Amino acid sequence: MGKILLLEDDSHYREVIERVLSRCYPDPIKSVATEMQAWEELSKEDFDLVLLDLYIDGRRCWETLKRVVSHPCKPVAIVLSCEDTQRNADHAASLGAYSFLPKPINFVRLKMTIDSAFRMEKRDVSIPSESPEEGNPPVGVS
Repeated sequence: MGKILLLEDDSHYREVIERVLSRCYPDPIKSVATEMQAWEELSKEDFDLVLLDLYIDGRRCWETLKRVVSHPCKPVAIVLSCEDTQRNADHAASLGAYSFLPKPINFVRLKMTIDSAFRMEKRDVSIPSESPEEGNPPVGVS
């Protein structure tokens, strides 16, 4: 499937999410508690998806979300939050989040969202580029 990085400062949520996802996906789930740890992990390896708690150490992490989605490995970002408001969901989407999911977490919905993100990512990779390679005209053009 793909590599998942979980950034969640609440140790209980982190352990439960990691345990549930490890039963669903073959690749190990890497979980961290701080933004610093997340950047260390992202500097060491590429991740396909980042699950990001909106609040880390009591503050909103909009800048963290911006950095995640603009990271060179281009991970899909899913934001998790106890503060389930349309305003937060809209803002997360405007910053590039694939989805916004409320806590307490509905694990069926979380799995469906992750699966959908992985399918979308796979489709994006397989779409050919718009411009043909130099010297090779597109098929059907004379």
